Amino acid sequence: MSSRKVSTQSKTTLNIGPVHHPPSFYSKSSDLESPNKYEPGFPVKSPLMPPIESAPDSASSTMVNDSSAKTEDNVMKERNEAIRRTSDLREQLEMEKVRSATLKEERDDAIIRALAMEVKVWGLEKEELGAARQCWQTRHQLRELAIKLGEVSAGDKLALVQTERNQAITREMESLAQKNKAEEARDKALELLLELGSQIKQLLKELSDAHKLASRTLSQKKKVERERDEACECTFERLEDLIKMVEMHEKEKERKEKSWGFLGAVGTIFNLPNWE
Repeated sequence: MSSRKVSTQSKTTLNIGPVHHPPSFYSKSSDLESPNKYEPGFPVKSPLMPPIESAPDSASSTMVNDSSAKTEDNVMKERNEAIRRTSDLREQLEMEKVRSATLKEERDDAIIRALAMEVKVWGLEKEELGAARQCWQTRHQLRELAIKLGEVSAGDKLALVQTERNQAITREMESLAQKNKAEEARDKALELLLELGSQIKQLLKELSDAHKLASRTLSQKKKVERERDEACECTFERLEDLIKMVEMHEKEKERKEKSWGFLGAVGTIFNLPNWE
């Protein structure tokens, strides 16, 4: 009776590979010979269920996590490098601002000194004009005295002329000394003005160079900030791609698990018949 059941079952069963029978059926029917004997300690596998591959999934998850960790490390390194470069550029810009302020202060001091020297030269020229006017007045007085001497005696006239002449010579010498002194002061003032002019030109050149360097530093700072923003955007895109990859991986894993569950159910239906 049991052999007849075996022949009937073999005709109606699909050719789906070796069939595993639970141990309960071995105890009920001793005449059945299963091609795969049950051994305790080994997992029960269904022929319709594909082998569960947990190692590749875990390896894929590990690769995704490692890639995400490396990307985050690269992002942190790029961000720290951008912050350091920005800090260096900001410090350099502050130094250039201090230097520019110092040069501007020196330029203002030089302009003030030049104006003071110009005022001094103007005063010396005024003194020179005053000395020339005084000399002219002295000569005029000498001419008037000479006219008046016509009414004085010869001896008195001679003494008066000598006195007036000595006084005039003294005044001329004083005027000439003042004139020479004024000319020397003017020459020194001109030399100082020329020197101050060259210093002002040098300061203006240094100020222009500092301004150019500050502008270049500012442009470099903007470039660094733009590169940092681009790096952040690229990093965010990478993270979004990784997140999408992980989500796709999870969906694929769920889909495989569902398909495996369905195939397992089908295998259970075909592998667990009522053999009684």
